[in-house]
Amino acid sequence: MNMNHPPYNCYFAFSIDVAATLDLYCDGGDDAMLQKLDGLKDRVYAGYCVAIEPQSNEDNKFHTAYIRPVQQGLTKPYRDRRKPHYARPAMCIPILPETVHPRSREALQLSKPLPWSNCYHPTCYDVRARVPSERRDYSQLPRVIGFSPQIVKPLAEDARYYRLLQSGLDEDQVLRIMDGQEDAPDTGDASETDSQSCHMFFANIPGSEEPEEDRIFLPVFHIDHVLSNVPEISDPSQLWEDRDLFAEIVEEYQLE
Repeated sequence: MNMNHPPYNCYFAFSIDVAATLDLYCDGGDDAMLQKLDGLKDRVYAGYCVAIEPQSNEDNKFHTAYIRPVQQGLTKPYRDRRKPHYARPAMCIPILPETVHPRSREALQLSKPLPWSNCYHPTCYDVRARVPSERRDYSQLPRVIGFSPQIVKPLAEDARYYRLLQSGLDEDQVLRIMDGQEDAPDTGDASETDSQSCHMFFANIPGSEEPEEDRIFLPVFHIDHVLSNVPEISDPSQLWEDRDLFAEIVEEYQLE
């Protein structure tokens, strides 16, 4: 299976390509930027491709991919408490042979095991990024098997969980609502905090004339399709922190 982008439902390893992202957004960047971003390229993650957008750039250097990361253990919160991101340990799906989950969720079966232990998919850390258009053989990699209800139902549950937390309810009340022990209150329209949380990683490409939704900050990812090259994977909460930091640097560059 030779393709010029990671295929749908196929697992691969990835890291933020600092140099390529700076070239795209900041004319290559400078020493101060590189110092702030030190360590990002050394953190390696894994995940599978949820979707690939059709290429829209003239030089066809990149595809835009939606990626669902893998983590080892239950979901970790986003550590910057200034940000209203409501990740909780139960917001994940176990991947066989792992079966333990706080809400007893059914584990996801893959075409072949991942090379790491204690693997879960967080339901709240999906990421959108640019991936290089490079033809590679993905035939030997693990894949999600067909349509997997083990993924669809938890995603819907945790989206509701997230919205209820954003509305200001305490966690015990949210869990009672989720378990059908209590009716959900009418929270009205999305709050300002809700709006801010949806956009907290957005940044515009300098000089872009594309519509606003096409000017979201999309880092470039380096792809490694040989999973055995990666002895351990970093946590997706760290990926979001690094992405947030990079977006802030891009915004500072735009304001100069």
